[in-house]
Amino acid sequence: MISSTMPSLMATGLTGLRNGMTQLNRNAQAIAQANVSSSPQQSLTQSLVQMQAASQQVQASVAVVRTADQTLGLLVNTHA
Repeated sequence: MISSTMPSLMATGLTGLRNGMTQLNRNAQAIAQANVSSSPQQSLTQSLVQMQAASQQVQASVAVVRTADQTLGLLVNTHA
């Protein structure tokens, strides 16, 4: 039962990591272009907040992947 959830946990973590990095890149571009926007202050603030949220998503996803990897390693070592 546990072994069947490991690939799912890993995939979930990797998907979260990919989505977070995409959002980080999108917001970094928005920040770089904020000075040409019609309301640069609002755009910059919103992009910075979203970038912080994406950073937290990436950190959480890395923790999921790391935990799944450690658990899988423990299972392999226990049953080997």
